Amino acid sequence: MGKRPSLDFWHEFASTYSYIAAMRVEAAAARHDVEIVWRPFLLGPIFGAQGLTDSPFNTYADKGRYMWRDMARLCDDYGLAFRKPSAFPRNGLLAARVATVGVRDGWGAAFIRGVYEANFVHDQDITIAAVLAPIVIAAGGDVERAFADAATDATKTALRRGTDEAQARGASARRLRRAELHHRRRGTFLGPRPARTGPALGRQTRSLRETRSCSRSATNTACCRTPRAISCATSCPWPCCAPFVTASRRSSWSPRTPCPATIAGFSP
Repeated sequence: MGKRPSLDFWHEFASTYSYIAAMRVEAAAARHDVEIVWRPFLLGPIFGAQGLTDSPFNTYADKGRYMWRDMARLCDDYGLAFRKPSAFPRNGLLAARVATVGVRDGWGAAFIRGVYEANFVHDQDITIAAVLAPIVIAAGGDVERAFADAATDATKTALRRGTDEAQARGASARRLRRAELHHRRRGTFLGPRPARTGPALGRQTRSLRETRSCSRSATNTACCRTPRAISCATSCPWPCCAPFVTASRRSSWSPRTPCPATIAGFSP
């Protein structure tokens, strides 16, 4: 019998989309008989190497507003609790060091999920040891040993090497690739995005009008800002609306119909 396949799950505790993926990846791995290898790393040094001192979601207000709407929609779709953190991004250094210890000692997965819930569900400050300690206990770890080991040079070096490896593998683009995976792909490892029905479709339509509106041309206005958005959200074949419809509808679309927003140079 061949060796069981494994998947390296790279994650940063301040990353919004990583929260969604972390809460779903184990169930998906079980369906495919894949072992998850949890790989904590830090985005801060990677952003710093690119000249960034803050999250792009804070630097670019429009990107941030769309991301928080997107997070709320995705969590609603997948049945995940979500609360926008009062501070973003929170420094995940201590949590990542403790997670490195937990992965080594066998309680890392439960700890990682607990930290994400503390940050994105309970709005707790994950930079504080007192917040992390109950999560360590719930995950099955020893608090004193966990924090002592997290402060050692060996753990710090392991996390630093993990961050370097993540950067070498292109981790700086992970946010964009995750968003594309959630919105546009069918049959992914995590499975298709659930279809929206009833009130959820109404929220979807409102979001389409709000987030896809633009004033660059009358053509864009015709696509995204008129009452046509109601029918557009359920049957439009154009790429600007593709993230808001189900995969089942996409299969019946005609790829020959160009999107007027695309023609006008509007990039969703």
